[in-house]
Amino acid sequence: MPVGAPLRFIMAHYSWFSRYRPFSTTVSLQKWRKRALRLRTLIAYGTVASLLACDNAPPVAVAVPVPANDVSLDALYAMPSLIGTAPEQIAWSKDGKNIAFLWNDEGYQDWDIWNFSLATGEKHRLTSHGDDGAGGRTTDAITELRWLNDQEIIYVSDGDIHSLDVADGASTLIAAPEDAASQLNASPDGEYISYVTKAGLWISETGKEATEPRRILKGDEEDVFVESYKWSAHGGKIAFVMADERSARHLDIHYFAQGEEHVNRVTAEYPGDETTKRRIGVLNVADTPETVFDRRDEHDPIWGYEWSPDGNAVLVDTGNLLATNRLIVVYDAKSPTATVYYDVTSPDGPHYPSWSAGWAPDGQGVIVLSDFEGYYHLYLLSEAGSTPAPLTKGEWEVASFTVDHQQSQIYFVANKDHIADRQLYRVPSAPGGNVEEISTASGTYTPFYSPNFEYVAFRFSDDTTPPDLYLRGLAGAGKLLQVTRSPQDAFYEYTWPDIRYVEFKSHVDGSPLVGRLALPADFDPKKLYPLIVGPVYNDTVRNQWGGRPIHPTWGLDEVFVSLGYLVFNVNIRGSWGQGRAFRNGLDEFGSLDIDDIESGIRHLISEGYVDPDRVGIWGASYGGLMTTMSLFKKPGLYAAGVAGAPATNVWHATPQQMRVMGEPKGDDYPERYRRQSSLWQVSGLEDPLMIIHGTRDSIVEYSDTIAFVEELIRNNKTLELVTLPGVNHYWGNDNVEQMRFAYKKMLEFFTRNLAATPND
Repeated sequence: MPVGAPLRFIMAHYSWFSRYRPFSTTVSLQKWRKRALRLRTLIAYGTVASLLACDNAPPVAVAVPVPANDVSLDALYAMPSLIGTAPEQIAWSKDGKNIAFLWNDEGYQDWDIWNFSLATGEKHRLTSHGDDGAGGRTTDAITELRWLNDQEIIYVSDGDIHSLDVADGASTLIAAPEDAASQLNASPDGEYISYVTKAGLWISETGKEATEPRRILKGDEEDVFVESYKWSAHGGKIAFVMADERSARHLDIHYFAQGEEHVNRVTAEYPGDETTKRRIGVLNVADTPETVFDRRDEHDPIWGYEWSPDGNAVLVDTGNLLATNRLIVVYDAKSPTATVYYDVTSPDGPHYPSWSAGWAPDGQGVIVLSDFEGYYHLYLLSEAGSTPAPLTKGEWEVASFTVDHQQSQIYFVANKDHIADRQLYRVPSAPGGNVEEISTASGTYTPFYSPNFEYVAFRFSDDTTPPDLYLRGLAGAGKLLQVTRSPQDAFYEYTWPDIRYVEFKSHVDGSPLVGRLALPADFDPKKLYPLIVGPVYNDTVRNQWGGRPIHPTWGLDEVFVSLGYLVFNVNIRGSWGQGRAFRNGLDEFGSLDIDDIESGIRHLISEGYVDPDRVGIWGASYGGLMTTMSLFKKPGLYAAGVAGAPATNVWHATPQQMRVMGEPKGDDYPERYRRQSSLWQVSGLEDPLMIIHGTRDSIVEYSDTIAFVEELIRNNKTLELVTLPGVNHYWGNDNVEQMRFAYKKMLEFFTRNLAATPND
C-alpha cells in the first residue's frame, strides 16, 4: 500500500467528523488526530513530483494528545512563536513557475523573502533582513513584495525600495523616498515601478536606463492622499482613488509612553458628520493627463473598481453610505462617458455589505456578488440594465471570487459545506453550471491563483492547525503539497482544545444559531464547568486557528481550557454567513446580539455541563459594548465580564455604524442612541467588571473610557481599570509584553470570580 493511503483514509474520516460532528458525538476525535499526525509525519514535505503522485489529502496537521508542556501565557506567547509566523504577501511570478512570499521559518515576527520553485519543488530564503548574522535580530522590516519580471522581485524594507535577483540573491537599493513607501507595484509589462508616499503616487522606469522617480499624482495637502491605484492590464494607464479628509472631523490623541508625552492627530468621523470624499479617475503614465470620473456623490463609499481586460474601461462598484443603494457604473477610460450597469435602492440594505463586482470573461458583462435574493451569491449582468442571472444559489454564502478569463470559470470562497468554513469552489461563468468543490478539508482558505490557473497556492488553517502555505493543481484530481511548516516542534507536544460546533435556537424568536465550543481533552459531560464566552463579536464562529486575527487568543484559550474552563462563542445576529435576514435582524446594538449569546449559554446549561453560577464574558471594541451591555441588562447571568477598549458611546461610532443604529435624527432620537450606549445603562451593573484600554487608541478613544468610569463612580458602582500605556485599539496585537500583561490580568480576574475547577 502506498505510504499516502492510510493518511488519506484517516484524514478523510477526520475531515468528515470535523465538518459534520454534532456536540453529542461520542467518538474521541483526539484519537483520530493522534493517528493522523503520526501518519502525517511520514509525509511532512514533498516535491512537485508529489503533486503528480499522491491524491488530495487534506492539509491538516493536528495536535497529539500527550501531557502538556508549560501551559502558561509566558510560555505560549514567547518568542520565537510556538505557532510560528504565518506566510504573507503570497505572489506568483508572471510565468507561474515561482511563488514568492514573506515568512520567518524560526517563528520570529520579522519577515524575509522566500521563493518556492515549482521546477525543483524546493523553497529558499532570499533575504536576511531579520538576521544580523550574529544570532540576533535586526530592525529591518520587509513589509511588501511584488514580482517585477520572472527573475526579479521588488520589495519595501524600512520604507525603502529594493530589487532582488532571484537567481543569485543580490539585492539593490533602487529608491529611498523621503517618506516611507507603500502600495508597491509594477506595471504588467515590467516597464515601471510604482509606489505611494504621503506626497503622492510615484513611478520610475526600469532597465538599464532607469530614471529617477517621478510623481504623477500629488495630494493637495496633508489630508488629501492616494488611497489606492491599479495598473491597466497592458500597462501605460493607472486608475486611482484620491481621498479628501479636509472636511472630516480630526482629533488629537494625547498619551504618555516611555516617559514622554505624545500627540497623534487622527481622522475621527462620527455619525452625522460629513464623511471623506473620494475622487476616482485614470491617467496616462507617459504624459499624466487625468480623466476624473463624474460621481453621483463623492461622499459615497467605493466598494471596489477594476480595469476591463482590454484596458479601455473601468468598472466602479459604489453605493450610498447606509448601503440602501448599490450602483455599478462602467466608465470609458478615454472620456467621461458612463454606463450604468446596475442601480438598485432598497430600504432593507445590508448592515455589513460584502459586495464586490468584476468583469466577466473577455469583458462580456459583469460578475456581481450580491445578497439581493437573501444570501450572498454570484450573478451575471450580461449587459447594462439586464436582469441578474444567478450563477450560484442556496442557503449558504459566497465571500469572494476570482475570474478565470481563459477558461470562463469563476473561483470563489464560500461556506457551502458548513457555516464556519471558508472553502474553495468553482463554477462556469455562464448560468446553469454546476458548482465544483476544489478544497476537501474543512477550514479557512485564502487563495492565490497562478496566472494561467493551473495551480492555486493558499494559506490554510483550521481549529487545530496554525496557518501555513500549501499548493495544489487545479486540473484532474488536484494534488496537494505543503510549502511551509510554521509551528515549532514543541507545538505538537501540547494537547490543544477539542473544538465542537453546537446548534440551538434563539430563546427570543426561535432563529437557528450556531456556536463554537472549546473543550478540554478529558472533558466529562457529567461535571459542571465554568464557562468563558468570548471574545464576543460578530463573525466569531470560524473554523480557523486562533479566532479573530486582531486578538490572537489561541494561547489564552489554551490556558483557560487547561484550567478547566469551557470557551464558547456564538454567531450572533449581524454576522455574515446565514443570510440577509439573519444579518439585518440586528437593528440596535446591545439587543438581539446579546440575546443570542444568552441563548447559547442557556443551551449549554440545559445540556448539564455548564455551571450557571460561573459564566464569564469578554470582548473588545464592539465586543466591549456587548460585554458591558450584557452585564448591565442581564444582571446575574454572568459572574464577571472584561471589556477591552469598549465602545460605550455610539455617538462616537463611525458613520458606517448608522446602518445598524440609525441616523442621529427622527422621533426616537436621541433615546435610540442612549439605548445602544452602555454609558447610559450603568445603573444595571451588579456583577464584577474589568476594563482594559490602551491610551493611544484612535478608534475608541481612551477619554470615552474615562467618561464611562466617571459615570460608574457617580452611580456608586465599582470596577477594575487596566491601562496599557501607548497601546492602540488592537491591544491584543500591539506588542507581546503588554498583551501578555493584559491577558494575565484577565486570567486572574476570571479565576478570582469564577473558580475554575470542575465540580463533580
